[in-house]
Amino acid sequence: MVLTTEYKTGDGKEALPIDEFTSGDLFEAILGTIGDGISVQDRDLRVIYANEAHRKMFGEDIVGKLCYRVYERRARPCPDCPVLAAMRTGETVRNIQHGIDRDDNVVVADISASPIFDASGEVVAGVEVVRDVTADFQARQELSGMTAKLKRLAAIAQEISSGMEIGEILEHLVRNAVQIIGADAGTVAILDEKRRMISYPYHYNMPEDLQVVEVPEGTGIAGLVISSGEPVMLDDYGSHEAHLESFRKAGVVGILAVPLAIGPHALGALGLFSNKGSKRFSEGDRETAMMIADQAAVAIDNARLLEKTREGLRVQRELNKVAASISSGLDLGKVLSHVARHAAEVVGAEAAMVALLDEERGQVTFPIAYNLPAHLKEVTTPAGRGLAGAAIASGRPGIVNDYQGYEDSNPEFVEAGVRAVATVPLQVSGRCVGAIGVMDITSDRQFNSEDIEVLSTISRQAAVAVDNARLYEEVSRAAEKLELRVKERTEALSRMYEESRRKSRELEEANLRLKEVDQLKSEFLANMSHELRTPLNSIIGFSKLIIDGLDGSLNSEQRRDLEIVYSSGQALTRLIDDLLNLAKIEAGRVALDIREEDPGKIVEEAVTACRTLARDKGLEIKYGIPGGLRPVRVDAARIRQVIRYLIENAVKFTEEGTIRVSIEQSTRKTVFAVADTGIGLEADQIEAVFERFHQVEPGMAEKGGMGLGLAISKRLVEMHGGVIMAESRLGQGSVFSFSIPDS
Repeated sequence: MVLTTEYKTGDGKEALPIDEFTSGDLFEAILGTIGDGISVQDRDLRVIYANEAHRKMFGEDIVGKLCYRVYERRARPCPDCPVLAAMRTGETVRNIQHGIDRDDNVVVADISASPIFDASGEVVAGVEVVRDVTADFQARQELSGMTAKLKRLAAIAQEISSGMEIGEILEHLVRNAVQIIGADAGTVAILDEKRRMISYPYHYNMPEDLQVVEVPEGTGIAGLVISSGEPVMLDDYGSHEAHLESFRKAGVVGILAVPLAIGPHALGALGLFSNKGSKRFSEGDRETAMMIADQAAVAIDNARLLEKTREGLRVQRELNKVAASISSGLDLGKVLSHVARHAAEVVGAEAAMVALLDEERGQVTFPIAYNLPAHLKEVTTPAGRGLAGAAIASGRPGIVNDYQGYEDSNPEFVEAGVRAVATVPLQVSGRCVGAIGVMDITSDRQFNSEDIEVLSTISRQAAVAVDNARLYEEVSRAAEKLELRVKERTEALSRMYEESRRKSRELEEANLRLKEVDQLKSEFLANMSHELRTPLNSIIGFSKLIIDGLDGSLNSEQRRDLEIVYSSGQALTRLIDDLLNLAKIEAGRVALDIREEDPGKIVEEAVTACRTLARDKGLEIKYGIPGGLRPVRVDAARIRQVIRYLIENAVKFTEEGTIRVSIEQSTRKTVFAVADTGIGLEADQIEAVFERFHQVEPGMAEKGGMGLGLAISKRLVEMHGGVIMAESRLGQGSVFSFSIPDS
């Protein structure tokens, strides 16, 4: 029996017998150069040939062995064996297989298997090509894992940032961090910057009876992380000198702690735990935890700002209530009772008192006590003693957060259970007459500088109320005087108002007269220009007749003089025409003949009219008309006049070079532009060139003209609903353009 592949040679001859072909040096040489593993297996899946790459992958002794015992260390062929499928179907089969190489490493292979037929067309063997894609497969797996992690991190960021309360944010933070990193449990440490204490407000998956007390800043692993700003990873938490015994007893073995910070500003730390050594934290875990912590830090900071804003608004509302409550009464006892109650409510204290100085007896009394035993109102202390006495004597506030251990405490207040006190002086008219104090009795409240600020505000309001009672009569007398002054001021303001109205009317009348004068001026210019044209036309006409020789021959000097007269008359006519045009426009006597016109034709006609002027100065006018221009609704004569003015202006101020005229269209407008290579303009001159009678510089008068062309152009363009503008740099030429809207 002769084995062949399923193909024939190019000349139609039968392929070489497989034994003869595979034994040939040529065959081995060819397959030896291929990097993919190639093997031939009989119908029992026994390897009967393997190229060098295949032997390197699965062993030099693979020939003669069953492939599934070598590739997958199996006792039977795998269900999705590509060689079996190829021999069964008679077609090429390709799939991905996991196998084991000669060094017992898992290999991911892209396998393509094809059947081998004998001369009679029977399948007798199979050939497979094995390509090692382990690296690609692992890369895809890593990429997939990274993508999933990033998606999870994004979801965590959204969940954390959606929380508005700090407690909610901390709960999301710890729970998600534990889950995504695969830790057993976790906690979060928060730094109280004012008290320099670290608390642990939230734990996840820790024993329910776990109690972690506040510790000073720098204590514990969290304290190290907060102080240094650097993460800490430990595999033996209990052996570290900074461990907290409560966590060690809870079963913490490994720990990963990362800082919660906004830049250099420390907020706290995130701690992730491995109990009983079930997980060793990696650098990847550290990076992931840092990313989560950074997101959480921003959310915590925002929540704190929101909380601070809310608290500030609440305090302000309460202070407004205090002001309204105490400012409306003149009974000193009631006013001070309101002060004590509001002081406690605003700062969130459990009790409050008002102390007053009895200067005659040299004592401090406590006539007002809110939420305190009634007998405390009978307590007195020597002036200058105790926290209230010290505040009155020094005029400075004071805080004692351990009143039970305070050396100058009052025994009656200690017996009442007072734990913490914050006191501010009560000053009236620059003299300290008492003190306001708030107290903590049953909680662990710690007063701070913010509480002092609020109490100081209340003290100032209370001082005003106390002063009001003493100054009531003076205020009443002052009120009568004030009422008289207000009446006088009101009458004065009324007179001023009437005078202002009179002057406003006079100004309106003056403006109206100015408008009338301006209208008369425009009409005068129009009439005068018209009257001047009649004698000028005679001068121009007769000088032309004489120049042409109708009145006899002229000598050269006579001809030159008459040509000067003729040329000057033409120039004066143009100036009068400009004056007449401007006057008519300003007098509202110019009506536009709006029609659909070809914009390219308008440009061509304007350029043609100015070519001689440019040629006489040695300048060239270039223009291009793009194809497919749509018609524009304009007064063609007026637009042509504007383009001519712009070209003449360019010729006037250009000594050499080229003048370019262009036209462009957008979806809503048509833009005409004239560019020159002339003297250009200073930036502060651009707006002024469109004013009447404006000259670029006083020394430019010899250029001719009265500075009317651009002013007329501006008004004609604006009558079309358009805009005219200029772009220029001194010494580099100018571009004057105007746009006409389609509508």
